[in-house]
Amino acid sequence: MKRLQCEMCGNTDLIKQDGVYVCQFCGAKYSVEEAKKLMIEGVVDVSGSTVKIDESDRVANYYNMAESAYQSNNIKEAEQYCNKIIEIDPQNYKAWLLKGKAAGWLSTLGNIRLEETVNCFTKAIEYAPDFDKEEIKTDSSSEVENITKTIIKMCCDNYAKLPIKENSEEIISNIKLGKLYSSVLLSKCGIPADGFRTYVVDCVCQAVYKACTDIIFKEYTDSAFPSKYDFERFVERGTAAVKLLETAIDIYDGDKQENITRYEWMILITQKIVKSAGYIYDGFRSKYVVESQLTKEAKQYNNDMIKKWEQAIKEIDPNYDLRKEKTLKDSFNPMKLNKYWNLGLGIISLALAFYMILLAQLLYAGLFLIGAILHIFWFFYKLIRKI
Repeated sequence: MKRLQCEMCGNTDLIKQDGVYVCQFCGAKYSVEEAKKLMIEGVVDVSGSTVKIDESDRVANYYNMAESAYQSNNIKEAEQYCNKIIEIDPQNYKAWLLKGKAAGWLSTLGNIRLEETVNCFTKAIEYAPDFDKEEIKTDSSSEVENITKTIIKMCCDNYAKLPIKENSEEIISNIKLGKLYSSVLLSKCGIPADGFRTYVVDCVCQAVYKACTDIIFKEYTDSAFPSKYDFERFVERGTAAVKLLETAIDIYDGDKQENITRYEWMILITQKIVKSAGYIYDGFRSKYVVESQLTKEAKQYNNDMIKKWEQAIKEIDPNYDLRKEKTLKDSFNPMKLNKYWNLGLGIISLALAFYMILLAQLLYAGLFLIGAILHIFWFFYKLIRKI
Protein backbone atom coordinates (compact mmCIF):
# COMPACT_ATOMS: atom_id res chain seq x y z
CA MET A 1 0.00 0.00 0.00
CA LYS A 2 1.19 3.47 -0.79
CA ARG A 3 1.41 6.21 1.81
CA LEU A 4 2.49 9.81 2.06
CA GLN A 5 5.95 10.72 3.33
CA CYS A 6 7.12 14.27 4.09
CA GLU A 7 10.12 15.11 1.93
CA MET A 8 11.39 17.55 4.59
CA CYS A 9 11.64 15.26 7.62
CA GLY A 10 10.67 11.79 6.36
CA ASN A 11 7.61 11.59 8.65
CA THR A 12 4.57 9.67 7.37
CA ASP A 13 1.94 11.38 9.55
CA LEU A 14 0.35 13.83 7.10
CA ILE A 15 -3.23 15.07 7.56
CA LYS A 16 -5.39 16.96 5.07
CA GLN A 17 -6.40 20.36 6.43
CA ASP A 18 -8.13 23.17 4.50
CA GLY A 19 -7.37 21.57 1.14
CA VAL A 20 -3.65 20.92 1.79
CA TYR A 21 -1.71 18.10 3.43
CA VAL A 22 0.16 19.13 6.63
CA CYS A 23 3.07 17.18 8.16
CA GLN A 24 2.28 16.69 11.84
CA PHE A 25 5.97 16.60 12.71
CA CYS A 26 7.63 19.55 10.95
CA GLY A 27 4.55 21.50 9.76
CA ALA A 28 5.40 21.36 6.04
CA LYS A 29 2.37 21.87 3.77
CA TYR A 30 1.70 20.23 0.40
CA SER A 31 -0.98 20.78 -2.24
CA VAL A 32 -2.94 17.79 -3.56
CA GLU A 33 -0.76 17.64 -6.67
CA GLU A 34 2.42 17.83 -4.56
CA ALA A 35 1.08 15.18 -2.19
CA LYS A 36 0.62 12.74 -5.06
CA LYS A 37 4.37 12.95 -5.71
CA LEU A 38 5.07 12.03 -2.08
CA MET A 39 3.41 8.62 -2.32
CA ILE A 40 5.79 5.75 -1.47
CA GLU A 41 5.48 1.99 -1.06
CA GLY A 42 5.15 0.45 2.40
CA VAL A 43 3.80 -2.55 4.31
CA VAL A 44 0.65 -1.79 6.31
CA ASP A 45 -0.54 -3.65 9.41
CA VAL A 46 -4.31 -3.42 9.80
CA SER A 47 -4.73 -6.17 12.40
CA GLY A 48 -5.44 -3.83 15.29
CA SER A 49 -7.69 -0.88 15.92
CA THR A 50 -5.09 1.48 14.46
CA VAL A 51 -3.33 1.33 11.12
CA LYS A 52 0.42 0.69 11.49
CA ILE A 53 2.93 0.96 8.71
CA ASP A 54 5.87 -1.43 8.88
CA GLU A 55 8.99 0.66 8.38
CA SER A 56 11.46 -1.86 9.80
CA ASP A 57 13.26 -2.15 6.47
CA ARG A 58 13.78 1.60 6.27
CA VAL A 59 14.92 1.73 9.92
CA ALA A 60 17.37 -1.12 9.34
CA ASN A 61 18.69 0.62 6.24
CA TYR A 62 19.16 3.90 8.12
CA TYR A 63 20.94 2.11 10.97
CA ASN A 64 23.31 0.33 8.61
CA MET A 65 24.15 3.67 7.01
CA ALA A 66 24.59 5.26 10.46
CA GLU A 67 26.98 2.52 11.59
CA SER A 68 28.91 2.68 8.34
CA ALA A 69 29.24 6.46 8.63
CA TYR A 70 30.34 6.19 12.28
CA GLN A 71 32.98 3.57 11.49
CA SER A 72 34.25 5.78 8.66
CA ASN A 73 34.57 8.68 11.14
CA ASN A 74 31.72 10.58 9.46
CA ILE A 75 30.28 11.27 12.90
CA LYS A 76 27.94 14.08 11.89
CA GLU A 77 26.39 11.95 9.16
CA ALA A 78 25.93 9.06 11.59
CA GLU A 79 24.09 11.36 14.00
CA GLN A 80 21.77 12.52 11.23
CA TYR A 81 20.81 8.94 10.33
CA CYS A 82 20.17 8.18 14.01
CA ASN A 83 17.85 11.21 14.18
CA LYS A 84 15.90 9.81 11.19
CA ILE A 85 15.55 6.46 12.95
CA ILE A 86 14.36 8.07 16.19
CA GLU A 87 11.75 10.08 14.27
CA ILE A 88 10.33 6.83 12.96
CA ASP A 89 10.94 4.70 16.04
CA PRO A 90 11.45 6.81 19.22
CA GLN A 91 12.25 3.69 21.27
CA ASN A 92 15.02 2.31 19.07
CA TYR A 93 17.69 1.78 21.72
CA LYS A 94 20.49 1.12 19.23
CA ALA A 95 19.85 4.47 17.56
CA TRP A 96 19.86 6.24 20.93
CA LEU A 97 23.15 4.57 21.87
CA LEU A 98 24.84 5.48 18.59
CA LYS A 99 23.41 9.01 18.70
CA GLY A 100 24.88 9.45 22.21
CA LYS A 101 28.30 8.35 21.02
CA ALA A 102 28.13 10.66 17.99
CA ALA A 103 27.04 13.65 20.08
CA GLY A 104 29.89 13.12 22.53
CA TRP A 105 32.59 12.82 19.88
CA LEU A 106 31.27 15.87 18.06
CA SER A 107 32.03 17.95 21.16
CA THR A 108 34.32 20.94 20.72
CA LEU A 109 35.82 23.35 23.26
CA GLY A 110 33.05 25.77 22.35
CA ASN A 111 30.27 23.17 22.46
CA ILE A 112 30.63 20.37 25.00
CA ARG A 113 27.81 17.85 24.39
CA LEU A 114 28.39 15.53 27.33
CA GLU A 115 24.94 16.18 28.81
CA GLU A 116 23.29 15.18 25.52
CA THR A 117 25.43 12.04 25.42
CA VAL A 118 24.36 10.95 28.90
CA ASN A 119 20.68 11.64 28.10
CA CYS A 120 20.91 9.50 24.96
CA PHE A 121 22.60 6.67 26.85
CA THR A 122 19.92 6.83 29.54
CA LYS A 123 17.21 6.37 26.90
CA ALA A 124 19.17 3.56 25.25
CA ILE A 125 19.34 1.70 28.56
CA GLU A 126 15.67 2.41 29.27
CA TYR A 127 14.47 1.04 25.92
CA ALA A 128 16.94 -1.84 25.61
CA PRO A 129 15.56 -5.38 26.08
CA ASP A 130 16.65 -7.15 29.27
CA PHE A 131 19.09 -9.45 27.48
CA ASP A 132 20.94 -6.39 26.09
CA LYS A 133 20.78 -3.97 29.05
CA GLU A 134 24.04 -4.96 30.76
CA GLU A 135 26.04 -4.70 27.56
CA ILE A 136 24.50 -1.28 26.82
CA LYS A 137 25.34 -0.14 30.36
CA THR A 138 28.96 -1.24 30.02
CA ASP A 139 29.26 0.37 26.60
CA SER A 140 27.71 3.62 27.86
CA SER A 141 30.01 3.79 30.88
CA SER A 142 33.09 3.22 28.72
CA GLU A 143 32.02 5.89 26.21
CA VAL A 144 31.35 8.53 28.89
CA GLU A 145 34.80 7.90 30.36
CA ASN A 146 36.55 8.08 26.99
CA ILE A 147 34.67 11.18 25.85
CA THR A 148 35.39 12.93 29.16
CA LYS A 149 39.08 12.07 28.86
CA THR A 150 39.21 13.45 25.33
CA ILE A 151 37.44 16.68 26.28
CA ILE A 152 39.79 17.28 29.23
CA LYS A 153 42.82 16.44 27.06
CA MET A 154 41.72 19.05 24.51
CA CYS A 155 41.34 21.62 27.30
CA CYS A 156 44.73 20.73 28.84
CA ASP A 157 46.54 20.95 25.50
CA ASN A 158 44.94 24.33 24.93
CA TYR A 159 45.99 25.50 28.41
CA ALA A 160 49.58 24.26 28.02
CA LYS A 161 49.92 26.41 24.88
CA LEU A 162 48.17 29.44 26.35
CA PRO A 163 48.08 29.26 30.19
CA ILE A 164 45.64 32.12 30.75
CA LYS A 165 43.12 32.16 33.57
CA GLU A 166 40.15 31.52 31.25
CA ASN A 167 41.69 28.30 29.88
CA SER A 168 42.43 26.98 33.37
CA GLU A 169 38.85 27.72 34.43
CA GLU A 170 37.61 25.84 31.36
CA ILE A 171 39.49 22.72 32.50
CA ILE A 172 38.02 22.95 36.01
CA SER A 173 34.52 23.52 34.60
CA ASN A 174 34.71 20.46 32.33
CA ILE A 175 36.10 18.29 35.13
CA LYS A 176 33.07 19.25 37.20
CA LEU A 177 30.79 18.43 34.25
CA GLY A 178 32.45 15.04 33.87
CA LYS A 179 31.90 14.29 37.55
CA LEU A 180 28.30 15.53 37.40
CA TYR A 181 27.23 13.47 34.39
CA SER A 182 29.05 10.42 35.68
CA SER A 183 26.95 10.76 38.83
CA VAL A 184 23.80 11.18 36.70
CA LEU A 185 24.61 8.01 34.79
CA LEU A 186 25.25 6.20 38.07
CA SER A 187 22.00 7.37 39.68
CA LYS A 188 19.81 6.70 36.61
CA CYS A 189 21.36 3.49 35.42
CA GLY A 190 23.38 2.18 38.34
CA ILE A 191 26.65 2.17 36.42
CA PRO A 192 29.83 4.03 37.45
CA ALA A 193 31.63 6.12 34.82
CA ASP A 194 34.38 7.79 36.82
CA GLY A 195 37.34 5.76 35.62
CA PHE A 196 38.61 8.92 33.93
CA ARG A 197 39.84 10.43 37.22
CA THR A 198 43.43 9.14 37.22
CA TYR A 199 43.90 9.94 33.54
CA VAL A 200 42.50 13.46 33.99
CA VAL A 201 44.71 14.14 37.02
CA ASP A 202 47.83 13.09 35.09
CA CYS A 203 46.71 15.18 32.12
CA VAL A 204 46.17 18.28 34.28
CA CYS A 205 49.51 17.89 36.10
CA GLN A 206 51.43 17.49 32.84
CA ALA A 207 49.71 20.58 31.42
CA VAL A 208 50.57 22.64 34.52
CA TYR A 209 54.19 21.46 34.47
CA LYS A 210 54.56 22.30 30.77
CA ALA A 211 52.80 25.66 31.13
CA CYS A 212 54.94 26.67 34.13
CA THR A 213 58.33 25.60 32.78
CA ASP A 214 57.81 26.63 29.16
CA ILE A 215 55.79 29.81 29.54
CA ILE A 216 54.74 31.10 33.00
CA PHE A 217 58.15 31.01 34.75
CA LYS A 218 60.09 31.70 31.58
CA GLU A 219 58.17 34.83 30.60
CA TYR A 220 58.56 36.26 34.10
CA THR A 221 62.30 35.54 34.41
CA ASP A 222 63.22 36.50 30.83
CA SER A 223 63.92 39.98 32.15
CA ALA A 224 66.09 40.63 35.21
CA PHE A 225 63.59 43.35 36.09
CA PRO A 226 60.04 42.24 35.21
CA SER A 227 57.62 45.08 34.59
CA LYS A 228 54.39 45.67 36.48
CA TYR A 229 52.53 43.95 33.62
CA ASP A 230 54.88 40.93 33.82
CA PHE A 231 54.33 40.73 37.57
CA GLU A 232 50.53 40.92 37.39
CA ARG A 233 50.41 38.35 34.57
CA PHE A 234 52.72 36.03 36.52
CA VAL A 235 50.58 36.25 39.68
CA GLU A 236 47.34 35.61 37.78
CA ARG A 237 48.71 32.66 35.80
CA GLY A 238 50.55 31.20 38.80
CA THR A 239 47.42 31.38 40.95
CA ALA A 240 45.39 29.68 38.20
CA ALA A 241 48.01 26.89 37.97
CA VAL A 242 47.75 26.31 41.73
CA LYS A 243 43.95 26.04 41.48
CA LEU A 244 44.32 23.41 38.76
CA LEU A 245 46.62 21.37 40.99
CA GLU A 246 44.14 21.72 43.88
CA THR A 247 41.39 20.40 41.61
CA ALA A 248 43.61 17.47 40.58
CA ILE A 249 44.20 16.59 44.24
CA ASP A 250 40.47 16.85 45.02
CA ILE A 251 39.40 14.34 42.34
CA TYR A 252 42.37 11.97 42.66
CA ASP A 253 41.39 8.67 44.26
CA GLY A 254 44.68 6.77 43.91
CA ASP A 255 47.79 6.47 46.07
CA LYS A 256 47.98 9.59 48.27
CA GLN A 257 51.79 9.49 48.12
CA GLU A 258 51.50 10.81 44.58
CA ASN A 259 49.82 13.95 45.91
CA ILE A 260 53.08 14.95 47.62
CA THR A 261 54.58 16.02 44.30
CA ARG A 262 51.45 18.04 43.54
CA TYR A 263 51.63 19.78 46.91
CA GLU A 264 55.33 20.50 46.29
CA TRP A 265 54.48 22.20 43.00
CA MET A 266 51.75 24.25 44.67
CA ILE A 267 54.21 25.36 47.34
CA LEU A 268 56.90 26.14 44.78
CA ILE A 269 54.58 28.20 42.56
CA THR A 270 53.14 30.08 45.55
CA GLN A 271 56.62 30.86 46.91
CA LYS A 272 57.53 32.32 43.55
CA ILE A 273 54.36 34.43 43.59
CA VAL A 274 55.14 35.75 47.08
CA LYS A 275 58.68 36.72 46.06
CA SER A 276 57.69 38.23 42.72
CA ALA A 277 57.49 41.95 42.00
CA GLY A 278 57.23 44.44 39.16
CA TYR A 279 60.07 46.94 38.61
CA ILE A 280 60.54 50.36 37.09
CA TYR A 281 63.75 52.23 36.30
CA ASP A 282 64.46 55.19 38.59
CA GLY A 283 66.51 57.62 36.51
CA PHE A 284 67.28 59.82 39.51
CA ARG A 285 68.89 56.95 41.44
CA SER A 286 70.08 55.18 38.26
CA LYS A 287 68.67 51.81 39.25
CA TYR A 288 65.55 49.66 39.09
CA VAL A 289 63.13 49.89 42.00
CA VAL A 290 60.02 47.90 42.98
CA GLU A 291 56.87 49.37 41.47
CA SER A 292 54.34 46.67 42.43
CA GLN A 293 54.21 43.58 44.61
CA LEU A 294 51.71 41.60 46.68
CA THR A 295 50.10 43.39 49.58
CA LYS A 296 51.06 42.39 53.10
CA GLU A 297 47.68 40.65 53.48
CA ALA A 298 48.09 38.75 50.20
CA LYS A 299 51.57 37.57 51.19
CA GLN A 300 50.25 36.42 54.56
CA TYR A 301 47.39 34.52 52.91
CA ASN A 302 49.76 32.76 50.51
CA ASN A 303 52.19 31.89 53.29
CA ASP A 304 49.29 30.46 55.32
CA MET A 305 48.33 28.30 52.33
CA ILE A 306 51.93 27.07 52.06
CA LYS A 307 51.80 26.01 55.73
CA LYS A 308 48.49 24.25 55.10
CA TRP A 309 49.95 22.29 52.18
CA GLU A 310 53.08 21.44 54.15
CA GLN A 311 50.85 20.06 56.89
CA ALA A 312 48.97 17.99 54.28
CA ILE A 313 52.31 16.55 53.12
CA LYS A 314 53.21 15.70 56.73
CA GLU A 315 49.91 13.86 57.15
CA ILE A 316 50.75 11.73 54.10
CA ASP A 317 54.41 11.24 55.04
CA PRO A 318 55.33 12.07 58.66
CA ASN A 319 59.06 11.67 57.80
CA TYR A 320 58.99 14.29 55.05
CA ASP A 321 61.77 16.89 55.49
CA LEU A 322 60.06 20.26 55.06
CA ARG A 323 63.24 22.25 55.77
CA LYS A 324 65.22 20.58 53.01
CA GLU A 325 62.42 21.09 50.50
CA LYS A 326 62.02 24.73 51.51
CA THR A 327 65.75 25.40 51.04
CA LEU A 328 65.59 23.87 47.57
CA LYS A 329 62.68 26.09 46.58
CA ASP A 330 64.33 29.22 47.99
CA SER A 331 66.88 29.02 45.16
CA PHE A 332 64.46 31.17 43.16
CA ASN A 333 64.77 34.67 44.59
CA PRO A 334 64.29 37.55 42.18
CA MET A 335 65.06 40.11 44.89
CA LYS A 336 68.53 38.58 45.41
CA LEU A 337 69.02 38.46 41.65
CA ASN A 338 68.08 42.14 41.34
CA LYS A 339 70.46 43.09 44.16
CA TYR A 340 73.45 41.61 42.33
CA TRP A 341 72.23 42.95 39.04
CA ASN A 342 72.11 46.49 40.47
CA LEU A 343 75.62 46.02 41.89
CA GLY A 344 76.87 44.86 38.50
CA LEU A 345 75.16 47.77 36.81
CA GLY A 346 76.89 50.19 39.22
CA ILE A 347 80.32 48.71 38.51
CA ILE A 348 79.73 48.89 34.76
CA SER A 349 78.61 52.53 35.11
CA LEU A 350 81.77 53.42 37.05
CA ALA A 351 83.98 51.66 34.52
CA LEU A 352 82.24 53.47 31.68
CA ALA A 353 82.70 56.84 33.41
CA PHE A 354 86.41 56.13 33.97
CA TYR A 355 86.79 55.14 30.33
CA MET A 356 85.14 58.38 29.16
CA ILE A 357 87.42 60.47 31.39
CA LEU A 358 90.49 58.64 30.09
CA LEU A 359 89.32 59.05 26.52
CA ALA A 360 88.81 62.78 27.09
CA GLN A 361 92.30 63.11 28.55
CA LEU A 362 93.82 61.23 25.63
CA LEU A 363 91.91 63.42 23.22
CA TYR A 364 93.12 66.55 25.01
CA ALA A 365 96.70 65.25 25.00
CA GLY A 366 96.40 64.45 21.29
CA LEU A 367 95.15 67.91 20.48
CA PHE A 368 97.96 69.44 22.54
CA LEU A 369 100.53 67.36 20.66
CA ILE A 370 99.09 68.34 17.29
CA GLY A 371 99.16 71.98 18.34
CA ALA A 372 102.79 71.71 19.39
CA ILE A 373 103.79 70.10 16.09
CA LEU A 374 101.98 72.79 14.12
CA HIS A 375 103.69 75.48 16.20
CA ILE A 376 107.13 73.97 15.42
CA PHE A 377 106.32 73.82 11.71
CA TRP A 378 105.23 77.46 11.79
CA PHE A 379 108.48 78.45 13.54
CA PHE A 380 110.65 76.74 10.91
CA TYR A 381 108.50 78.15 8.12
CA LYS A 382 109.12 81.72 9.31
CA LEU A 383 112.84 81.02 9.81
CA ILE A 384 113.21 79.69 6.27
CA ARG A 385 111.51 82.77 4.82
CA LYS A 386 113.92 85.10 6.63
CA ILE A 387 116.88 83.28 5.19
